[in-house]
Amino acid sequence: MDMSDAVIVNSSRLKSIVWNDFDRVKKGDTFVAICRHCKKKLSGSSTSGTSHLRNHLIRCQRRSNHGIAQYFSAKEKKKEGSLPLVTIDQEQKKDEVLSIVNLRYEQEQIKNEHVGIGSISLDQRRSQFDLARMIILHNYPLAMVEHVGFKIFVRNLQPLFELVTCNKVEADSMEIYAKEKQKVFLYCNGKLFDVRCAIDLLNCMAHDALEALCEVTQKIRESIRYFKSSEATHATFNELADEVQVETKKCLCIDNPLKWNSTYFMLEVALEYRKVFSCLRDRDPVNMKFLPSDLEWDRLSTITSFLKLFVEVTNVFTRSKYLTANTFFPEICDIHLQVIEWCKNPDECISSLALKMKKKFEEYWDKCNVGLAVAAMLDPRFKMKLLEYYYPQLYGDSASVFIYEVLECIKTLYNEHSIVSPLASSTDQGLDWQASSVPSSAKDSRDSSRLNFVSGRQNTIQRL
Repeated sequence: MDMSDAVIVNSSRLKSIVWNDFDRVKKGDTFVAICRHCKKKLSGSSTSGTSHLRNHLIRCQRRSNHGIAQYFSAKEKKKEGSLPLVTIDQEQKKDEVLSIVNLRYEQEQIKNEHVGIGSISLDQRRSQFDLARMIILHNYPLAMVEHVGFKIFVRNLQPLFELVTCNKVEADSMEIYAKEKQKVFLYCNGKLFDVRCAIDLLNCMAHDALEALCEVTQKIRESIRYFKSSEATHATFNELADEVQVETKKCLCIDNPLKWNSTYFMLEVALEYRKVFSCLRDRDPVNMKFLPSDLEWDRLSTITSFLKLFVEVTNVFTRSKYLTANTFFPEICDIHLQVIEWCKNPDECISSLALKMKKKFEEYWDKCNVGLAVAAMLDPRFKMKLLEYYYPQLYGDSASVFIYEVLECIKTLYNEHSIVSPLASSTDQGLDWQASSVPSSAKDSRDSSRLNFVSGRQNTIQRL
């Protein structure tokens, strides 16, 4: 077309931002839009719209000195609304599956995953992570990245973004998870933070003990109900208590079966009246036939001693308003030692119960013993003394191996803390902690100091 006599039209009606890159000229009665970059001529008629002009700007190879940020201006979007760069032929829809039939899109080769068009740059990797974070944040399905509508939206928004697959966005999500996990920075790789509830452990072990005593406990309940059923039987019971010289002044009472410590207190008082129960069985064998046998009384006495320890330790844990981790270690070690002893009981009933409780205890101990030991070592009152007292009893000749493991954990904890501490200077960050001085001094203090520590333990850690 000869454009020698064409004139440029400057009209206030040309509101679209695309006219920043086109000259609208008039040749006779025809309007033509001429690209200012490559000089290509396109229809400039008002009835043609501007979509074809936008599509051309995306493909224009000579448009190197102009950015495309202007096309994403919020102000212009409000003026023009949304004009798609991708058209979908609705007549081609089959089985409700969309197909792109008129997609004008030329993606330039991405080098090093970072490309730029004028003043706009695309960071492919960062955009992929933004997409993965969006999916994580809103719990979107991973498959959304393969949906046709999503692909159209992304290509219209940023044609240079390389669409990712479902597997790729999943891999990006896992990488984000790994990085965020590192930000949390659990010292010693989280080894000190896997702390189970000691009270739950004690409750489970106490319920195992009561389960083994269920028949004897029921007999005790029936006996107490009988003695309290009338004034005559109650008076007879009190007379026998004076006769056999029972020292306790505690009263027999029925327990609350829903609270194991209540059952323990009932059984403890019943044991103190054992002689009275035995006398009543001899005097009234008909009514006292439901009383426990001598073997059952012996087992009751042994298992009640288990429960007594659980009650004492539970009170230590629950009665303190400011319970700290260093308090747990000696109490848990006491239970550990007792469980080992209980397993040696010649009575098969007692030993089988102890083995059952030991299995539950070891599940707790394996997860928490290092963390509890570290907390005890950091207590200036104890330092290494607690480990040197308990570990030889628990592990025998292998005690030094387990003490070394705790020392290594302390060393790692110190180094990691010094690296991230805002008070650490650049010269001492990562400085290895000289842990060798700790075991040597601790070994020198072993002997008489251990005996002094053991004898004074009850004064240091308050029980009931």
